[in-house]
Amino acid sequence: MGRLAVYVIVGGGIGAIIAYILLVGAIIIWPIFNILAYLKVLILPKPIRKKYGTDLSALNEDSFNEEAAETDKNDIKEHKQNIKSLEDNLKTYVKGHQQNLKSLEDKLMTAIKAVEDDIAALRNRSFDIKATIESFGELTKRKDGHYSEKSSNGKKANELVAEDKTIQGAIYSKRGQIEELEAANKQDLEEEQSRITEIELNNKNQIEKEQNLIKDIKNKPWSAWHEWSSRYARYIANKNAIIFMFVGFPILFIVLGSGSFISGFEGYLYISYIQPITTLLGIDNFATGFSSNFISYEYASTIEQTFKGQLSTVYWLSGLLSMPLLTGALAYFSYRSLISKTKSIEPVKH
Repeated sequence: MGRLAVYVIVGGGIGAIIAYILLVGAIIIWPIFNILAYLKVLILPKPIRKKYGTDLSALNEDSFNEEAAETDKNDIKEHKQNIKSLEDNLKTYVKGHQQNLKSLEDKLMTAIKAVEDDIAALRNRSFDIKATIESFGELTKRKDGHYSEKSSNGKKANELVAEDKTIQGAIYSKRGQIEELEAANKQDLEEEQSRITEIELNNKNQIEKEQNLIKDIKNKPWSAWHEWSSRYARYIANKNAIIFMFVGFPILFIVLGSGSFISGFEGYLYISYIQPITTLLGIDNFATGFSSNFISYEYASTIEQTFKGQLSTVYWLSGLLSMPLLTGALAYFSYRSLISKTKSIEPVKH
C-alpha cells in the first residue's frame, strides 16, 4: 500500500471521528443552546422589541409613526435644497464647458481655414508656374528630364519647375498640419467631454446620496417595523420551538421505548451521550473523567449493557435526528409565517 493511500485512510478516519464528535456534540448541545437563546431574548430584549412588544393585535401600520422626529421636515427640506443646488451647479458647469467645446471647434475651423487659404495660394502659384512654362512653347528636354538651358526660356523653366516642387512639398506639409490640428482638437474635445462626464457622474452620485437620505428619513417608520418584525418573529418562533421540545421529547422517548418513557429516555441517553463517550474515551470516563459530573459509572454501565448491540440503524437515526430536524423545521416555518403576518401592519415604504 502506497504512502498516499495510508495518508488518505488515516486522514479520512480522523476526519470521520471529528465529524462524528461534532454531530453528536451538536445533538447534545442544541436543546440547551435553544433554551439559553430564548432566555437571553426574554430577559434582555432588543430595544425595538421592548418598545413595541410582542402583541401583534395591539399594533397597526400607524404604530411606528412615532419614529419620525419633529426635525424630519426641516431635514428633508435641507436635503431638497442641496439637490437643487447640485442641479444648478451642474447646469452652470456644463454650460461653461459646452462653451469651451464650441470655442475649441471655432478655433479649429479658424486654424484650418488659415491653412487652407495658404494651400489655395500655393496652388494658385503652382497653376501660374505651369501656365508660364506652357507659354514658353515647345522646349527641349535633356535625358535627365530637365529642360535644355541653351535658351533663356529653358533656364527659366527649370527654375520654375524647382519652385513648383518646393510648392508641392509645402502643400503636403500644410495638409499634415491640418491633420495635426484636427488630432489635437479631437484630444482637447475628448478631455473636455471627459471632464463634463466626470462632473455629471459625481453630481449624480451626490444627488442620489441626498435622495437616499430623504428616503431614510421618510422610511423611519418602515425601518423600525422591519427590525421589529424580524425580532418579533424570531422570539415567537424560538418560543414555539422550546414548547415543541418540551412536548416532543417525552413523545419521542415513549416511541423509542415502545410505550415505556424510561426505556426510551435511557435509549436516547445511550445513543446521544453514553455510547459516543464510551467509544471515544472509554467507560471509565464516567468513573473518573468529566462525564462523572453528569452520570454515575454504575448507571452508565447498566445502560451500556442494556443497549449495546441491541439498537437498529432506524432507531439510531430516528432517535438522533428526528427532534433536531422537526424542531428546526418548526422554527423556520413558524418564523416565515410570523413575518408574513406582520406585513398586515407594514408601514408604507418610500
